[in-house]
Amino acid sequence: MEKLLEPFGFSFGRLQDIATLIKQLKRNHIPVIKFVEYVEQEKTNRAKINKSNKKRWEQNTLKCPDCQSPMNLFPVNTVPGDQTGDGSQSVWMCPKCGETVYNLETVAEILTGME
Repeated sequence: MEKLLEPFGFSFGRLQDIATLIKQLKRNHIPVIKFVEYVEQEKTNRAKINKSNKKRWEQNTLKCPDCQSPMNLFPVNTVPGDQTGDGSQSVWMCPKCGETVYNLETVAEILTGME
């Protein structure tokens, strides 16, 4: 059994969780293969959602005014290390050229507006 489990590197706690899951499947008369099929389907569903979210992000994200690359959004003025000296609450930063665009809205407010 140890040779079978060794490549996965599961902790003992994780093995206990797996054992509990298998017992629950057996108790409820659910074949393990049905659980495996469920996990595969859920993986496919989540990949579709992630792809959709990525596409929506790419469509709505700010483009760099200098190089037109998609910019990344970060909070500012939240801890001593990211103080800007103004009322900004977030900043768009270009990963390619370093251009920055500061915002008075929080990251959460901007993301809510993208939905």
